[in-house]
Amino acid sequence: MDPLCRFMMEYALPVNFKKEESIKMPGNKEMIYFINKGQAIAYSQSNQFQSWVRLIGPNSFFYDFQIDTEHRFQLLKWEALSPLEILAIPFHALQSNMNNFPNQWGKFISHLHQVDHERIEQMANLTSLKNQEKVDYMENNLPQIFIQTKYEHLAKFLGMSRESLNRIISKKNNCPSIF
Repeated sequence: MDPLCRFMMEYALPVNFKKEESIKMPGNKEMIYFINKGQAIAYSQSNQFQSWVRLIGPNSFFYDFQIDTEHRFQLLKWEALSPLEILAIPFHALQSNMNNFPNQWGKFISHLHQVDHERIEQMANLTSLKNQEKVDYMENNLPQIFIQTKYEHLAKFLGMSRESLNRIISKKNNCPSIF
């Protein structure tokens, strides 16, 4: 295993969150989370009940702090959409011990920014589409989320009613069954 990966795993804490539980570590420690099982949603702290801005599932990661020093990305509040099994790595412990890996640290931070940028682009793409196009986009670009998410949650994420989503999916011949 790569020395950096071994180093990161030394700090990893396996943590479970219950459905609808806020994802935050005791003491409000800043963490990087890697999802093993389940789904998580995020929403803007200023717009908590109106819409979700992220919906992610297994083999994804997220963080609960402002990594962007210029604050170009909004700070999000994360919540478990289903029972969630994750690995949590304390960001500051990781950062303070990365002196041994300066090249990898820069690439890691750059990757975190890139993932945030891609997720913002996905949301921008989705919001500009009509309902049918949103479902097609999810099916083609985010199939794991599309297949594993309950209609009511997927509809909320897409900004449409559950009935509209159900109607669109029922007209599809090749759409996988989702619960």
